[in-house]
Amino acid sequence: MDGGNLIIEVKDYDNFIKREPAAEDYIRRFVGAEEYINSLPRYCLWLIGTSPAALIKMPLVVERIEKVRQMRLASTKAATRKSADTPTLFQEMRQPDDDYIIIPSVSSEKRRYIPIGFMDKKPLHQTLFM
Repeated sequence: MDGGNLIIEVKDYDNFIKREPAAEDYIRRFVGAEEYINSLPRYCLWLIGTSPAALIKMPLVVERIEKVRQMRLASTKAATRKSADTPTLFQEMRQPDDDYIIIPSVSSEKRRYIPIGFMDKKPLHQTLFM
């Protein structure tokens, strides 16, 4: 649960990078079933292992992290409030460490094939499947 603050929609991507160029190294593709099936671009801040020194140089990223923290603290769910301690991370980490196959759990009964893709793990701009 991040309230969408770790997500960067395609319509906001260029402006975000223009305003916060240092963040480009911390942005990854974000792919769910809809994005994969329809080839829709979507992005997220992927801040695992990012040092506080690097974060402090990116005020727009820090602003988003604080919004995640505040949103989690306001939750009625104890586990969500606890995750406010790590607002730079997604609550559930589902990113494989190796190459993987993507099989969306939702598709269409009208489709004559099963949408499956081979995804490779890349050090930069890797695809995340959530």
